[in-house]
Amino acid sequence: MRLSALRLSFPRLSLDREQRRYLVRSLIAVLSVRLAIIFAAYFIFYIIVGREGADWRDNFKEAFIRWDGANFLQLAEDGYQSRGEFRFNLVYLPVYPYTVMVLNFVFHSFLITALIVSAVASLIAGVLIQQLVRVDGGDDDESMRALWYMTLFPTAYFLAMPYSEATFLMFVIAAFLAARTEHWGWAGVMGAFATATRLQGLAILPGLVVEALVRYRWQAPVKAYWLVLAPMGFVAYLGINWLVADDPFRFVEIQKEHWFQHRIWPWEFLRDTVESIRLQEPGFNRAAIYELRLIFVAASAVLLLLGARRLPLSYQAMGWATVLMMTMSSWQLSMPRYMLGVFPLFLVMAYHGKNPAVHQVIMSTMPFMMGVLYVMFATRFGF
Repeated sequence: MRLSALRLSFPRLSLDREQRRYLVRSLIAVLSVRLAIIFAAYFIFYIIVGREGADWRDNFKEAFIRWDGANFLQLAEDGYQSRGEFRFNLVYLPVYPYTVMVLNFVFHSFLITALIVSAVASLIAGVLIQQLVRVDGGDDDESMRALWYMTLFPTAYFLAMPYSEATFLMFVIAAFLAARTEHWGWAGVMGAFATATRLQGLAILPGLVVEALVRYRWQAPVKAYWLVLAPMGFVAYLGINWLVADDPFRFVEIQKEHWFQHRIWPWEFLRDTVESIRLQEPGFNRAAIYELRLIFVAASAVLLLLGARRLPLSYQAMGWATVLMMTMSSWQLSMPRYMLGVFPLFLVMAYHGKNPAVHQVIMSTMPFMMGVLYVMFATRFGF
């Protein structure tokens, strides 16, 4: 391969004046949300949870080390296990926890390291989504709206938690930005990191393939051959399963045994959801699981339909592939969180947010919804 061709596939990374402006905006967004969460956590744990006399540092640890966050930190500390109670952590993909594991040698605290990794990933994702809007023909105001809608999405507090959401979102947006600018080497590499961060990352593969086909048609395999790297992250994860448990698909069995999940058809998912809402009495289980997942699936579908004319076909492919994947799980508790990874939703809202009334509705409802869901996360239910 000629050096010039390699440089086209992997251009040097640098920040121009416009990108530095994106960086400042993203930094403001990242810091403001984290300060709000710290403020909320303080009062939630002293007033709602009632940790009378507890040291404030213990409260903050409890606020962040919750639900899957505790599992990610355990995996970062001990790695994958073949026996014992931590063997179930094999269902979590390696990029985020192993990044925390490596960087912990610098910061000497798994929690602090995890929060820093999530913060940096959120910062980069904020820069990238603004740049993606401009590449797609949007103006500066639209790029700023996309940043804030992503930052204030109802489950965006997970971007500030020791979860893989921020890292995943960064890699997904980076992969599509690289593809849209025809830097296929970076698209393949970022795609590989995405598919090694979350199983949901597999949904980006049809989107990247569609992007190449739309651009090059029958020449796509010749022009965008670097995309063969994108699924390699998931292949590496299968290798980890094989090394740890002698079965490349052991994670599937763990999901079935420990989380009661198996594959179903999307119409079965919708039928079970609607039937559970219709037959169960109002209460925590119905509201937190069935009603919320129906709301988020419906909202995601509506936004993708609203973006049918605006969104590139590759974004539509990625968005609908994600919705399809999520509705093929029998016991899907985390639908609101997983929809955070569907970045085209923010782009649709950013486009329609040019209408001042629409923008005001979004900016007045989403932060309120995020506050409500964060209270649920901190006190009872972690998606």
